[in-house]
Amino acid sequence: MSSNLAGRTNSLTTDKVAAGEDMMAITNTATSAGLAPNIAQSLAHDIAATKAPINRARHLPGYMYTSPEIYDLEKEKIFMRDWLCVARAEEVTNPGDYMTFRLMNEPFIIARAHDGTVHAYRNSCAHRGLVVAKESGSAKGFTCEYHGWSYDLTGQLVGAPFMDNVEDFDLSTCRLGTLCCEVWAGWVFVSFNAAVGPLSDDVALFEDQFAMLDMGACRTGDKQVWDLGCNWKIMDENNHDLYHIQATHAGTFGAGITTEGLGFNLHESGRFSAFYSDPPLVPEGKSVFGAMPWMKDQPGDFACLGHMPPNFGIVGRIDSVLAVLAWPVSLTETRLIVYQLFPEEVFERPDLDEKMKVHHDFAHIVFEEDTGIVVDTQEAVALASYQPGPISRMEASIHHTFAHYLDRVFDA
Repeated sequence: MSSNLAGRTNSLTTDKVAAGEDMMAITNTATSAGLAPNIAQSLAHDIAATKAPINRARHLPGYMYTSPEIYDLEKEKIFMRDWLCVARAEEVTNPGDYMTFRLMNEPFIIARAHDGTVHAYRNSCAHRGLVVAKESGSAKGFTCEYHGWSYDLTGQLVGAPFMDNVEDFDLSTCRLGTLCCEVWAGWVFVSFNAAVGPLSDDVALFEDQFAMLDMGACRTGDKQVWDLGCNWKIMDENNHDLYHIQATHAGTFGAGITTEGLGFNLHESGRFSAFYSDPPLVPEGKSVFGAMPWMKDQPGDFACLGHMPPNFGIVGRIDSVLAVLAWPVSLTETRLIVYQLFPEEVFERPDLDEKMKVHHDFAHIVFEEDTGIVVDTQEAVALASYQPGPISRMEASIHHTFAHYLDRVFDA
């Protein structure tokens, strides 16, 4: 055997050994995470199939959308660690304005304090754990309806009846559990992770790629909420899936989108951007408000798409920005929140309601086209007979986010 051939043979042997060790490590990790035996045995193979080069990659196996144990891993390794976009800052404009949320059964509050800052904290009384706020509104503070413990707008405990004789109890050191909270481009982000890095680092790519949209100078003109019977990943994938547009949305806006000039930009940490040509998201593509002031130098069919893991996406046009959030409510329930943002000058128009209804109605039709599809997809992947199909080059962003997701959940 020649030395070159021997070297290649040794290299192949080493690669096979390493691959075998990797598969064994994944199997062991899966077993320790409590995954069902059949999932644990096939996980390494399925991960490799999805992370393969796109021309021979397969979609995620069905159990990724139906396994309670994987859902628990997603909570632990993604949603309890990352910065999460939750609302627009204008939704809590005045001191005392608040909103409540529940993410994977974790309740929390965002509220604007008297000094104008936005705070986030767990919606769980420091006494017995009950929620201290419900729904959204305006308040001077929050009081637990069970024993009357009260908190100010920063989450600090300010009153606790009949606790004066409790040893080592101090109001000043007791509060609702704090979440990290920052605002970027008018969006409120929170994190359950006390050691999370600066939000500015996390959004730097979006800041660079989509600065032309100037979302911080926009206001919400329309907000729609959909509760859907599917796993959150199915809705999130759909939100940046350019492959389905020509079929699912052929009657609304998808017929004009072609592969020509469509640029996929795959960035680190599963982020994605695309810039292409497509008219405004209104009937016949004819804008009712005209271009945003800072977009007037862009062509009338300017279009862009962006995805920021785990669940935030934007769709930009010459006249507005549409943003989507896919919130996991349970393993097979997702809350889709759709915002439409417009420049401040739009809200001074006397025909605002009439024109805004055009945007509302069109977006409603578009997402109604999606919502039936994602529920049907959930039913499909739950079948024992389901086999994941190949990934199209038009699904490059999904393939990219799959790889990032798998690395996060299964420790690369």
